[in-house]
Amino acid sequence: MKNAKLFINNVDTTSLGVILSDAAVSALMAPPEVKDYVVNENPTIDGDEVLETTPKLKSRTISLDIGLKAANLYQFLTRRQNLIDVMKGGSMDLVLRVWEGQSGIDISYNMKYLKCPQYAEYNGRLGKLTLKLYEPNPATQTSINVDMNNPPEY
Repeated sequence: MKNAKLFINNVDTTSLGVILSDAAVSALMAPPEVKDYVVNENPTIDGDEVLETTPKLKSRTISLDIGLKAANLYQFLTRRQNLIDVMKGGSMDLVLRVWEGQSGIDISYNMKYLKCPQYAEYNGRLGKLTLKLYEPNPATQTSINVDMNNPPEY
């Protein structure tokens, strides 16, 4: 996506050569599912009795499709290693910044790195990766409005 940027653990991933796909932005922005409602299947009444509680969110696993771009093989291998170094701690604080014009929004996620089930490299200058991430508690997501004239640094 043209107007989207990802920060992982306070690192601007564009400095690592990361290119976000539209699918990656959509995966992050997709609303989380809710857990099953607590119901009473009382056989003496028709239907189910749903207890009036606020639904709770389910944890989720997402696939983050990204590209890795470099000018030459050395830069590609360096950027690849830098990306691995950012991910290998396991816990990842992600911030997705999406904007149009001078207005934007930063959405924060607390994720756990699981694995990279897909990796392909082309000519030592371009890579395609799929990162599997686990969000234990989507209720911890936060968002703030951003003035693109003075965006926060992470």
